[in-house]
Amino acid sequence: MEIICTCGDANGVGLEVLLKSIDYISQLEDWNDVEFTIAVHLKVLKNYAAQINFPIKVIKNDVKIGSKTCKILPCSVFHEIEFGEISEKAGRLASQSLELAIQETIEGKFDAIVTMPVSKSSLYLCGWKYPGQTEFITATCYAKSSLMILASGLNRMGLTTIHLPLKYVAREISKSLIINNLKVFNQWLVKDLNIKTPKIAVLALNPHAGEGGSIGIEEIDYIAPAIIEVRSMHITASGPFPADGFFGLGMHKMFDGILAMYHDQGLIPIKLISGGDAVNVTAGLPIVRTSPGHGTAFDIAGLSVAKTESCIEAIRMAREIVENRKKNKKNRSKVSN
Repeated sequence: MEIICTCGDANGVGLEVLLKSIDYISQLEDWNDVEFTIAVHLKVLKNYAAQINFPIKVIKNDVKIGSKTCKILPCSVFHEIEFGEISEKAGRLASQSLELAIQETIEGKFDAIVTMPVSKSSLYLCGWKYPGQTEFITATCYAKSSLMILASGLNRMGLTTIHLPLKYVAREISKSLIINNLKVFNQWLVKDLNIKTPKIAVLALNPHAGEGGSIGIEEIDYIAPAIIEVRSMHITASGPFPADGFFGLGMHKMFDGILAMYHDQGLIPIKLISGGDAVNVTAGLPIVRTSPGHGTAFDIAGLSVAKTESCIEAIRMAREIVENRKKNKKNRSKVSN
């Protein structure tokens, strides 16, 4: 199996957690069949490793990390490492790394892509036009739609809206959007995680689920009708649930997936539940993409104290999804024959 990893913003902790994660994985016997490629400027990687005192060995155009020899997909953009700094050049390298990795994965050269965290501010300095990596990858793959999911163990949180100012969330909520997201979510749970009949909870947008329309009508006009309609499609969806009571009573333990209405409604509880190992997954793509569930962490960049759990889980989940897709494809082939 071939996994390609982006470098993310090289002024953050992305390369640190990636190097340490590959080093850890290289010590595991059951990972001998997984090969890694990093899309980065080799000199940037060497400088980064030197500054955090992490041992790597350059062998021609390859880099040995632990017992893994990783290939380098060369990027042309070089910049000096400035830990914690917003930088136009760092944004350009992060952008180029992502573009190259996506294109090579679309072409079938890699089985999955694991993306490191980026700084939106640095990306915007180099002309970036997307709210985040998820939206960019979706557009580059020409996917009709995608769903951002944060996953940790048995907890999987999908987001109806993602990187959107809170004041715009209500006007974006629609019956068709929720139906589409539930279809994508259900398909991901079935095909990528092999959950035969997943149960999905849908959170309300307003406090107390709108209190019968007295403090919000989105539940009545859009969310509840969407849930009813997807049930006719054999999707087991329930709700809408008021978010506070849902998590306060531990109801999240009863479902295979949860669909939140907006970014913080979903990510605050899943990050608290996960204890730091949540993985960002993009469902609905023709390729497999995962990412650590944290950001660039500029405040601790260069200190060599960043935790690796989320990055290790992102790599593990990418491998799991690839294997499940291959099994499902093989099973479909047997049935057709």
